[in-house]
Amino acid sequence: MSRLGANGYGEKPVVLVCAFPASGHTNGLVQVSEYLVKNGFPVYFVIGTDWKASAEKLGIICIENPWRPASETMSERENIPIGHDRITFDLKHVFADSTPVVFPIFAAALTRVCDEHPTRKVVIIQETMCQAVLPYTVGIPLPPGYAELPPVINWSTTNNVSADYSVPPFGPGLPYDPTAKNKARWKRIHDAMIASAPVLADHYNAIFAPLGATRRLTEWMWDTLMDFGAVTVFPTSPQAEYPRSGSAAKRYKCIGGLPIKPLAADFVFPDWWPQITANAALPEGERKKVALVSQGTIMRNYEDLVVPTIRALADRDDVILVVTLGAKGAELDPELLGIPLPANTIVVDYLSYDVVLPYADVFVLNAGFNGFVHGFMNGVPMLLAGIEADKAEVCMRAEYAGVAVNLRTTTASEEQIVAGFNELLTNKKYKERAVALQKQSNELDALGTVARIVLQLADGTYRA
Repeated sequence: MSRLGANGYGEKPVVLVCAFPASGHTNGLVQVSEYLVKNGFPVYFVIGTDWKASAEKLGIICIENPWRPASETMSERENIPIGHDRITFDLKHVFADSTPVVFPIFAAALTRVCDEHPTRKVVIIQETMCQAVLPYTVGIPLPPGYAELPPVINWSTTNNVSADYSVPPFGPGLPYDPTAKNKARWKRIHDAMIASAPVLADHYNAIFAPLGATRRLTEWMWDTLMDFGAVTVFPTSPQAEYPRSGSAAKRYKCIGGLPIKPLAADFVFPDWWPQITANAALPEGERKKVALVSQGTIMRNYEDLVVPTIRALADRDDVILVVTLGAKGAELDPELLGIPLPANTIVVDYLSYDVVLPYADVFVLNAGFNGFVHGFMNGVPMLLAGIEADKAEVCMRAEYAGVAVNLRTTTASEEQIVAGFNELLTNKKYKERAVALQKQSNELDALGTVARIVLQLADGTYRA
């Protein structure tokens, strides 16, 4: 029986999820999948090795994707200048090059879903940078049982990076100021970037051809990736994205940040935790300010932000600074710090942001998209320092939304950190805006929205 011709008989559709195997690309969709499972959807997930065991405990049916970028690739990456060239390298050699591994795994998952649920409709949720589904758009045959590719929700783990002359081009971190002069400049930069489209498209085409592709990609790859599927959803506040007027604007949907997950029942608080709770119990005028600093889980050169933040706030007896190093077992080299660890500073190898953020007054981070969303979902104003990959664009949108001080650098100075930190503490507008985005996101109900879109796509009633 043809897959899209099958009658669901009132059953909820099967959801097949796939995500690029990295924390920022996978974690959000694990949360979405858990919600769908709890609400009666069978969920299959083509998932990285590191997440498989924990996801299976949530009732998600996991299909392992063992792919990892080669260490030689990542070493080569470090020698490429930050900016357009490194972004292009990432798209080619970190993301596109995963296709030969993940595509056959995903194809087998489609077959398995058809075999195990022959009467149910299927909806795919694809994380934008996962390369599992895109090959089907260039003529590669679908598995038996599928007359058409099931409807796809494109799940973005960054801001909208498609080309649109009404907004700044992706990459350089230009402010949103839509004057006629700026729009003309944006168009020139957009056009210059799009002129390099064949370089990326040819790389993808060389990968797709051995898989059976019957047509070639020619479009700007960021547009191809962003405009794929029935709808592209962004788990962020609409107030943290620029308004667009391009032809594809209606197919983009900001659904609000994902809700803060409760801590696991068996979570063990660190031995220093009473410092945080005791401080929170004090009258407001007596409390110390709590700051969390992190460089995320990938770009962990602690000299960029962690070290200067510790040094900048070392003499502040009105501050408790919690530093998370972003990896289990990680340590901060005392020689990097250059001073004894200050009395006001706590360093931990790895800790979920959402443990500390409910108690935090300031979040200092290098502008990872997911960290940014965690910040405003906890109603915490942010001090941002990041320009690599999508970080400059995250910084600019945080500044646009009014929730952050943007230092416009990756390597922040102590003086910049002190000035930004004081601005966040003394100017209440940042806190007010963070709470406003938190409130809007909670009202939008990101998880419920995804579930509704899944049902609407399955029964053919979804409208952009």
